[in-house]
Amino acid sequence: MFRAAVLSALAVSPALSQQLFDQPVIGVLTFPDSSMLPPYTSFFDSSYVKWIEQSGARVAPIRFDMSSEDLAALFPQLNGILFTGGAGMPEDNDAYFSTASRLWELVQEDSETVPLWGTCLGFEMFATLWGKGEDNVLSDFDAENLALPLGFTADSKSSKLFSPSTVPEDVYETLGTQNVTTNWHTYGVSVDTFEKVLAPQGLVALTTNEDREGKVFVSSMEHESAPFYAVQWHPESNQFDTTDKHGDATPDRSVEGVAAMQYMSHFLVGEARKNAKTFESEDAFKAIVLGQLQDDVATDGCSTMVVTLSGDRAQVDEKTAAAFIQAVGVYLEELAMMMV
Repeated sequence: MFRAAVLSALAVSPALSQQLFDQPVIGVLTFPDSSMLPPYTSFFDSSYVKWIEQSGARVAPIRFDMSSEDLAALFPQLNGILFTGGAGMPEDNDAYFSTASRLWELVQEDSETVPLWGTCLGFEMFATLWGKGEDNVLSDFDAENLALPLGFTADSKSSKLFSPSTVPEDVYETLGTQNVTTNWHTYGVSVDTFEKVLAPQGLVALTTNEDREGKVFVSSMEHESAPFYAVQWHPESNQFDTTDKHGDATPDRSVEGVAAMQYMSHFLVGEARKNAKTFESEDAFKAIVLGQLQDDVATDGCSTMVVTLSGDRAQVDEKTAAAFIQAVGVYLEELAMMMV
């Protein structure tokens, strides 16, 4: 009653009461997976959801196959965008690459500050998009299941992400001296390629690292003027993946490591709070924004996942998962009977 009265008094404005009581909404692009049983078509690990929600924001799935019309309607209601990690190369799926490209364009075209964050494959997506068709922007690296401290560049101190006025001193020291960043990638951007191809586009290398073979890759970057931030490592893993992305060792869960990854979340959500974008109504907000996820479905060592339908989205919890498994069992039994 109280909430309804407040919303009524505010006429659901200004800015839908700052996205319904100061909850910026981050749109997370889903990742296609052709191995899923219909009608499921894509997913993202809910560790990303929890990483965002810990800083007071909410998550709205952006389907990888969303029509350009639906995307144009959704974007003005989002306070930020996140490209998650995933397998393969950024251009492996045409629909996924097309949607990511359009979001990248919309952020640049928008007059307000709408941060776009890339993690792992998201970092590689940034490199591919900013590379503007250059061949071999990405190269091979041996950096799967590799925990590393960050090697800060000279530009990091004057950056938005790692400026002394932004990042706490102890977090900066942790990131630079302890093996707290979780790497799960076989592609990356070399320093030479970055300087030749990406730096002229306004991107700034903030950190670098060496893979197992001593090859140096850029591990964090941002744009000098546009609100683009990307890391080749996984800040969501330390707190919210029960094991690493392939079910092996548990990511660093030290007090210092967790605090460092919380800072990264706070930074992204803080940037998202700088704009006043909002959903048109509370009903529209509720129809798209995910609720608080529970620990529901195990997948590749991650504690949970969010799966999406083609043309819709669905949040999977324990009951839904059980019902889905039961339905699949019934379907297989019926199919077996038909084949007798």
